[in-house]
Amino acid sequence: MNRRHFLRALAASLAAAPAFVRRQAWGAEEVAIGLLVGSGESGRYVVPAAQLAVEEANYIAGAFGKVVRLLTEVATSPDDADKKATKLVRQGGAKTLLGGGDDRLSGALQAASTREGIIYLNTMSRSEAVRGAPCHRLTFHVEASLAMYADAIGQWLVRGAKKTRWGYLTPETEAGAEIERMVERARKRQGGTTAGRQVVSAGTRDYRAALTTLAKAGPDVLVINLDGSSLLAALAQVKELGLQVEVAGVVMEASEFWQAEPAKLTGVWPALWFHGFSRYSGRELNKRLAEALGQPAESRAWATFTAVKAAWEAVLRGGRTDTAGLVSFFEKGRGMDAHKGQPLTFRPWDHQLRQPLMVLRSKVPAPESPRWDIFELLGEVPLRGTPGKSQEEILDTLGLSEAESACRLGAL
Repeated sequence: MNRRHFLRALAASLAAAPAFVRRQAWGAEEVAIGLLVGSGESGRYVVPAAQLAVEEANYIAGAFGKVVRLLTEVATSPDDADKKATKLVRQGGAKTLLGGGDDRLSGALQAASTREGIIYLNTMSRSEAVRGAPCHRLTFHVEASLAMYADAIGQWLVRGAKKTRWGYLTPETEAGAEIERMVERARKRQGGTTAGRQVVSAGTRDYRAALTTLAKAGPDVLVINLDGSSLLAALAQVKELGLQVEVAGVVMEASEFWQAEPAKLTGVWPALWFHGFSRYSGRELNKRLAEALGQPAESRAWATFTAVKAAWEAVLRGGRTDTAGLVSFFEKGRGMDAHKGQPLTFRPWDHQLRQPLMVLRSKVPAPESPRWDIFELLGEVPLRGTPGKSQEEILDTLGLSEAESACRLGAL
């Protein structure tokens, strides 16, 4: 089924709903959604994904005689993000804000949405900087938390691959320390042991001595707690040294790996989404996203598409456009279809979207393959057989529990 046929069928099915349901669902003539992104490369992935979600929403909204409108701004700094977010709300009439960038920019967007009294759907930041003590009742997280990514790779390594002895390479930075804390927590939850730990100075680009020392300690896996270009440099040095040991990490941006030389990549990585995912209508969504983006979708595109979908579905199914109504809809656990095989809900204690993650392995593509054919899908996490009385409890094995979370949501 191509995208046009899919949308027509979806709109027709909704239009066939009883008239009283349609009148209740769309209480407003227009629903404006504000998207704010950083000035880096991420905009090329998230803006087309958001536009696709709005296009599909409007096929459905048209069945109810209403319209969804996307407002987009690009921010160059946290201060600029605050100004642009305020503009989206006060001049554009946005009912919901979504997007973000690094932790500081996402934090500024969260603060602006709180001040303006509207929902913020975080699609970029993984950190506890917007989830822990600074959390807010109006913020909901579509992007998975750092703890979720760490738990996902921990489950896969220990329970799935039987890799129980972990060695850590960690930079002497705040971000590196947070990654290692979450990795250590995940290791302990799964019953693994620490084989060694090397801390490298912030800004260093030569990790060969630290990697060699770690390899001599005999770990089953080297867990590299770096990100961005530093991570790519460390992986290249693992290959250069010829180390015969599994490599894994927590933070990986597919678009950054796409720009690297495939022969210098290695490792196993957790991901929010994968363009080769084909189950649960994932194949169809990936086709539509690839058409909109002009290339395969990565995690940020999926998160943005899903956030836009969540925003207009909350209006459609909840029947209200005011902030209290949207918060109520999300907090009541009305499951959302996000092409991951099960209804997804937000956790009540920190507003984190419960969801399975994917585990990918780096590979060298065939000579005729496109540059993004550098991963294979190993599986989904939580693994089959993960204990839990309900699907939500199983999904809650990824991420901080209510007892562990520093988030204390207040009144609206």
